[in-house]
Amino acid sequence: MVKEVAIVRGQGKDETKQIMKQVAKIVKACGVVPIVSEEIYDIKRSDMIISLGGDGAILSLARKYAINKIPILGINLGNTGFLTELELEHLNYLPEILKGEFDIDERMMLEVETSCGAKITALNDITIKSSRISRIISANVLVDGVIAYKYMADGIIISSPTGSTAYSRNVGGPIVQPNMDMFVVSPISPTKRNSDILVIQPQSELLINTLGSKSKDMKLIVDGQESINLEVQGNVFVKKSNKKARLVRRKNAVFYDRLIEKL
Repeated sequence: MVKEVAIVRGQGKDETKQIMKQVAKIVKACGVVPIVSEEIYDIKRSDMIISLGGDGAILSLARKYAINKIPILGINLGNTGFLTELELEHLNYLPEILKGEFDIDERMMLEVETSCGAKITALNDITIKSSRISRIISANVLVDGVIAYKYMADGIIISSPTGSTAYSRNVGGPIVQPNMDMFVVSPISPTKRNSDILVIQPQSELLINTLGSKSKDMKLIVDGQESINLEVQGNVFVKKSNKKARLVRRKNAVFYDRLIEKL
């Protein structure tokens, strides 16, 4: 049962303060304690997080709180809002959700470690590319220690099923049903016209061995939000994370309905 909800708004959205108050009023009317403090708050003790913003806000919250297994309900104030569940005009559905009438949509996450020592978790994807615009990188993709493919491209995307509707799709990757677990490896503007996209089972461990770039510096981008510097000739290890993002969905929501509506 939902007893306490943390209401979080996307950064830089001052106009959402009134919406926060509106949502908090609905939450309180349902007998649930709303936490809307602008100060740093220990969300770990909340039963649910209500995110006011777009997909970016959910990606950030998922990376931070997946370890605590707190479900996230997204109210879309952004553009596409593919990960969010409610539009602002559908707040009338909020009381039924707070009464426990919802499903949990568990999403696979990526666990990533670099030879530089960085350790991160991603929900959508990671992207490996040159730090400079339009500079080709060269990299081998190893699956369970065996070279599966060598790419020469502007970059490489390693995506989860959730990320298959994001950057990966924009470069020709397949759309994957989100309750499936797998990796999708896609090149960005490859030098070879018919370069392949790899779909890899979740039990495997991936190693992306970067062989170099003319720019002499490379970076790893996490969910399109965080950037980590990489060695020009180094390794990026990727495997299925033990953590899962938990997204709140209305009862009997259908992925393909969302797909048609949003895309």
